[in-house]
Formats: sequence, C-alpha cells, structure tokens
Amino acid sequence: MFNYFHANKLNYEKGQLVPIFIVVLTVLIIMAMITVNLSKVSLIKTDSSNAADAGALAGGSVMAGVFNAQAIANSQLIVNYQMFIAEMGVLTAIIILLTQTGATSCAATPCAPFCCVQPICVKNFTTAMTGIKAAMVSVIAFHIAQVFTYMNMRKQAEKGREQAIEMAYRYAFLNSGIGNKLISGSPPTDAADKRGDDNNYSETLNAFIKSGAVTSGNYIWKDGQDRQHQVHVSVTTEDVDSYKLKYTALPTAAIVVILALALSAAAVGLPGCSCCPHIAALPLAAAGKIAVDMAAALAGLIPAWTLDASAVTNILFPICWVVDINHDRRLSVSTWQEHGKQDYGVWEATYPHVESRSKVNFNAGGGGKIYSPSPKFDTDIIETD
Repeated sequence: MFNYFHANKLNYEKGQLVPIFIVVLTVLIIMAMITVNLSKVSLIKTDSSNAADAGALAGGSVMAGVFNAQAIANSQLIVNYQMFIAEMGVLTAIIILLTQTGATSCAATPCAPFCCVQPICVKNFTTAMTGIKAAMVSVIAFHIAQVFTYMNMRKQAEKGREQAIEMAYRYAFLNSGIGNKLISGSPPTDAADKRGDDNNYSETLNAFIKSGAVTSGNYIWKDGQDRQHQVHVSVTTEDVDSYKLKYTALPTAAIVVILALALSAAAVGLPGCSCCPHIAALPLAAAGKIAVDMAAALAGLIPAWTLDASAVTNILFPICWVVDINHDRRLSVSTWQEHGKQDYGVWEATYPHVESRSKVNFNAGGGGKIYSPSPKFDTDIIETD
C-alpha cells in the first residue's frame, strides 16, 4: 500500500477539502446566527410574559386590598344598622309603655266632682311625644349617615381601582426588560454625545414609571443605531361603580309620616288626661293608635329590598348594608413588544411582534365576601400565555 501511494503521489490534488470546509463553516455560521436570533426572540417573549404576570399580580393584589377594605367598611354599615334598629326598638317600647301607662292611670282614676288633670298621664304623653320626635330625627339622621358612609366606600373603591391599574402598568414596565436595553443614566446635555433619543436612557424610563404618564400604555425609544423599539401595556378590570344594596321595607318619608301620625295621636290624647268621663277615653284610644303606628314604623325599618344602588333608591330608602359589588373579581394585563431590525453587516436579524397576557382572580379561593363581610380576598393567576 505504501508503494501504491508513493507511485501515485504526483496525482494527489491538495485542497480538495477546502470547499467542503467553507460550506460547513458557512452553515455553522448561519446556524449560530439563527440560534442567537432565536435566543433573542425567546428572551423577548420571556420579558413580555414576565411583564404581563408581574403587572397582573401587582394590580390584582391592590384590588384584593380594595375589596378587603370594602368588606371592612361594610361591617361598619351593618353595625350602624344593628345599633340603630336596636335603639329604635327600645325607643318604640318605651313610647308604647309610657302612653299605655298614662292612659290606664287616667282611666282608672275615680271621677271627681270636677275635672282634674292627671299628672302621670300628662307627663307620660308629653315624654312620649318627645320620644316620637326623637325617632323622626333619628330615622333621617340614620339615612343620611348610611348614605354618607356608602358614598365614601364608593369613592375609596374607585380610587383604589385607579391605583391598581397604575400599579399594574408600573410593574409591567419594570419587568418588561426595557431597563436592560437602555443606556444607564440620564441623557447627556450635549446632543453630540447623545446615543438615540432621550427615552434611550434609564433615568427617563424611571421618571416615566414614577409619573402619571405611566398609564399611557406605551414606551417608545430609539437606540444609537436609530432602531425604534416599543413596549405596550394594557390593563383591564371592571369598574367598581355598581353596588347591590339592602334597603329597608319602607322609604324614609313613609316612616316619618307614620311617626308623624303617632305624634298627632299623642297630641289628640293629651287633652284627655283628666278624670272627666267624657274625655278619659281619649288617652286610651290615642295609646292604641300610637302603639300601632310605632310598630308599623319599626317594621318599616326591617331589611327587605335588595336592589342595585341608584340615586333614586338612595334618596328614598335608608341603606342597611352592601350586599355585593357588581364586579367579576378579575384583572387582566396584556403586553406586546416590537424591536427594530439588527444589522450584523452580512446578516440582518428581524424580530417578530411578541404578545403576552395574564389574568388574575383576586378572589380565587372564594374566601373574600362583601356580605357577610369576610376580608379574605387574595390574588392568583388563572390565565396566562
């Protein structure tokens, strides 16, 4: 075999592997570039997914806090109602007892040769009239106080929703990977030293995130190679301006009218507080009428109607408590990124439009309730890509 190669060495052609090597090297370079490009696309997708998840969790956590605060505030509405109805019950019982006792004492007094005023009857009826007036004032004051508390709850919920959306935006931008693509520091004052536009610097991004402008949903910048980049964030959650309330059986005006009738009956019965037979029956009739009216007024304060809150119902009826907030307990964040072409001289890399979204349920466990109040709202991701 050695002799064979020695005899044919003049026919040996050097460099036959060079073309093959060039082809293989070209393929390897192309594969390396593709790998780098795919890795960058994968990194962009990861950044986009992280932004959506972080924004949704941040916004959902704030919304969970908002609903927990609403549950606690609703507890105050319930306590206010329970205290009020208890006070009205005691006041009603006292008024009925006073008028019944006064009327009975008047009727039981033997008739004197001439009419004589019964002090107990007069005192009891006068005190009862004061109590009825106090009940009328209490009903109106309770109505106003409950509406004020409810309106404050709505205001706090709407403000909390705005904060949740703002927080979702900020965390989405912070986790979108923008910071790694920008130049550290502030834009130079000298235009000649500037690489790209002002948004190509980290301090500009920080100012954007800390300001109200963060809710614009877009951060756009040009880098030193005049390539444009854009990150978009969108946050969605339902409004918190629709409440379902428990109202009393009768409107405030009707209850006040019933109490006014009881007051009128007391005024009619008061002159009859004497031992004269022809007028001694007046306090007894008045006492019966007062008892019926006071019981009707108290019954009118029992929780009866569950209605969506409106200006009309809030004006007409006293609010007992909040039954629920008409909200699906969801918050969603969607984000997309677009990046300009990268020119490597012999190779131009393009990057696709990358989208991600994430949705959270801030009552995933179902433990949080507005009524009966249970401030156990918490956040969990239920949908992502």
